[in-house]
Amino acid sequence: MNNFRFFLYSLLFLISLPVLAVVITAPFNSSTEAPQDFSKSKFLTRQPAIITEAFDLKVMTYNVAIAHGFTGNRKERAGAIANLLIELSPDIIGLQELFVKK
Repeated sequence: MNNFRFFLYSLLFLISLPVLAVVITAPFNSSTEAPQDFSKSKFLTRQPAIITEAFDLKVMTYNVAIAHGFTGNRKERAGAIANLLIELSPDIIGLQELFVKK
């Protein structure tokens, strides 16, 4: 019976810990104010072109996982990912977990 009680308390602790962490940190996770009217962007120096026909746009997102602790072969992995990006030649690339300084 003691083993079951220990298991039950351990399970309740493991379940309640993440819930408690979210409840405690929720008030501190406010949204960041950012402009949402991109027509007034400083990067727009002229009026956007009017699109008159369909075109292909290749968008790619990739979780590269090159952070310390994820993999022991960061240089080889980065090189392989770079070669893949060159091969696929996407127009827009989103890279996640790319923790490098250069």
